[in-house]
Amino acid sequence: GAQDGQLEGRELLSEALDEPLAIGAALGARAIRIFGVHPAPAACLEPLKEAGYEIVATHLGRDAVPYTDVDFARPVALVFGSESEGISADALAFADKIVRIPMLGMVQSLNLSVSVAVILYEALRQRAAKGYLEKARLPAEEFERLKKTWLGQGEEP
Repeated sequence: GAQDGQLEGRELLSEALDEPLAIGAALGARAIRIFGVHPAPAACLEPLKEAGYEIVATHLGRDAVPYTDVDFARPVALVFGSESEGISADALAFADKIVRIPMLGMVQSLNLSVSVAVILYEALRQRAAKGYLEKARLPAEEFERLKKTWLGQGEEP
């Protein structure tokens, strides 16, 4: 859930699955931990919108702006599509902003993991520039609980 503008745990909307949409996070190259399952994009994205998150989707549409135009110091939920299909129309309908990573030459897009890394690094850069990394924003106990969950050593959120 959202608490003080932060998500508890990590959330990744995956439409590449044949089953209902999964919410989870990658733990290295070998494992994915599922923290929740949503039957459709609305079940995941509506609560985030209601909690005040700006929904930012990556897409190659004409109305896409450079990813550096997003204020990542605000509460933002990122939506990435699969490499082969991109983002579904249902998920795209929730986007407050559509972004792209500007490319040169004949290549239109990067590998999904590279796109995620580029955009998350920009978010980190912006937050560091605003001083967000200078002190912890979570209480120590909450940080440790989330870290253990992330590492698979604690209870699921």
